[in-house]
Amino acid sequence: MSGKVPALRFPRYQNAAQPSKLGNEAKIETGNLDANAMVSNGRFRFYTCARDYFHIDSFAWDTEALLISGNGANVGYIHYYVGKFNAYQRTYVLTNFGLYAKWLKFQLEKGLRRRLYSEVKEGNTPYIVKSTLSEYPLKVPALPEQKKIADFLTTVDKRIELLKKKKAKLEEYKKGLLQKLFPKVGESVPELRFEGFEGKWKSLRLEELCTFRSGKTPTIKKEDFWHGDIPWFSGESMTSKYLTVSRRKITKKAMLSGAPHCDDNHLLILVRGNIRKQIPIGLPMLISSFNQDLKCLLCEKIDREFLYYTLQSVNHFLVSKTTLSSLGIGKLDTPVLRRIIMQIPILNERNLISDFLQMIDHQHTLLTEQLKIIQKWKKGLLQRMFV
Repeated sequence: MSGKVPALRFPRYQNAAQPSKLGNEAKIETGNLDANAMVSNGRFRFYTCARDYFHIDSFAWDTEALLISGNGANVGYIHYYVGKFNAYQRTYVLTNFGLYAKWLKFQLEKGLRRRLYSEVKEGNTPYIVKSTLSEYPLKVPALPEQKKIADFLTTVDKRIELLKKKKAKLEEYKKGLLQKLFPKVGESVPELRFEGFEGKWKSLRLEELCTFRSGKTPTIKKEDFWHGDIPWFSGESMTSKYLTVSRRKITKKAMLSGAPHCDDNHLLILVRGNIRKQIPIGLPMLISSFNQDLKCLLCEKIDREFLYYTLQSVNHFLVSKTTLSSLGIGKLDTPVLRRIIMQIPILNERNLISDFLQMIDHQHTLLTEQLKIIQKWKKGLLQRMFV
């Protein structure tokens, strides 16, 4: 098959795509405003290099446009919009299209970021210069095929957005439940209880419920430490409730030489690192090891699922107890963590609360998996529907 023909096509469309450049198919400009030009209740959209748009009281364009983040963590991210808007000075604005704009958005989604990262020097952060866009190569099919492809992929995007909204709503619902099913800091009775339970919860310090273990990175030869099969967790690994997969693994020799271990009776909590709005907490599911940014809690007198939810319910309070170094690194001191007061009900009430919240977590996991599947499917479609 010719390189000008995609691997996946709709029936009827047989003609080869025609070569072109982005500069020939759209007018390319940038915004003129600083990021602080946004206002909270502005009437028009204001696009910066973020994934979300903001608001502003003045507009510079009133048209169909693609807006591309020119630098930063979201470099190459693309918005499609029709209407009045304004833009940040490092945001590229594409208008006056010679082809179907929505098709162009998906074409750029397929290859722009990959092109940017392939051209940047190692260790540097990629950014877009105008020539990168104007010289960007395109293979353009006939207009009817452009519309067919774009309409199909737009339907896929709508499904992705629906799953994201469902996931966000479930997260908000759980956040509200945590505040109601557990007593507020300084109180001993929750706002919401299951039928048949009453009376105050028991106040205990965290150190009365758990044994604490510190993490570390043993000083042995690197070849004896890494490239094993035992998961090794750091602050960057704390991205989910259940910890099963880590990017780095250590050897059994490293574990025997003094690397701290944890298993499915422990809880890991970040005590040093990127602590801003919340403190990551995770439950290891396998025999694992962890570094000095984490603290391991052996749940001797409390079921760890309930402790996990209890710590989630007071997470904002834990954040308020952290300190920042001169480098902006957050730290939760061990003595402070040990003395945190936990409110603990009787076993039956604990079990009901844990079971209910685990059911919500399960629904969240299902939505997350569905989202990953459809996002992966879309990625495959982009690779096969464009040349």
